[in-house]
Amino acid sequence: MTALVVLTIASLAARAQDFAASADEAQEKASRDRQRASETAQRDRERAREQSERDREQAQRDRERWDRAIEAFEAVASMGGRRADAGLYWKAYAQRKAGRPADALATLGQLRKTAPQSKYLKEADNLELEIRQASGRPSVPERGADEDLQLIALNALMTSNADQAVPMLEKFLGSGASPKLRNRALFVLTQSGSPRGRTVVEDIARGKSHPDLQRTAVKYLGLFGGDESRQVLS
Repeated sequence: MTALVVLTIASLAARAQDFAASADEAQEKASRDRQRASETAQRDRERAREQSERDREQAQRDRERWDRAIEAFEAVASMGGRRADAGLYWKAYAQRKAGRPADALATLGQLRKTAPQSKYLKEADNLELEIRQASGRPSVPERGADEDLQLIALNALMTSNADQAVPMLEKFLGSGASPKLRNRALFVLTQSGSPRGRTVVEDIARGKSHPDLQRTAVKYLGLFGGDESRQVLS
């Protein structure tokens, strides 16, 4: 065997050893990485469980505080006198915070019935609107409610289920609300994406109903109605 062959074999053997060593190192590194990843994931799970437990404990403490507040405001309301309406409003507020929306709505109804001139009625309307929106039950305040509150309610209907919102908006268009509010209701109908809502707006644009809103309906269809609705204007 020549010296060149011997050197070649030795070189190949050394390379093979280096390759094997590199492979071993890579395998060890991958194993260490997997171990670290597993340990990190385990720590993350433990932290998440601990945070979840802390959140549950905090929620329980909050409920207990609001339950005590409900009892205190109930006592104020039961005493009658000039602070009874305040007691009812804040009782409803505490009930909502305690996760009892149905009870809160019932208390607000009691406030309106027993104190029809209360200075808390506007706040009560706002609170009821918040509760209904949070529970997925949109509504439009009755005629005579604060106009700003009605605008808030109309805007909220834009993100509501069209099957619920469109009949409410149709009814509202026929109410004695101000032109500003009725125009807003028409805008929300145009944006609803509902076939029924589009038909209502198109009928108004054709002059079939609510003639005082016809020009506004034509404008909204031109801006937002899409190709199908724009054919109404041609």
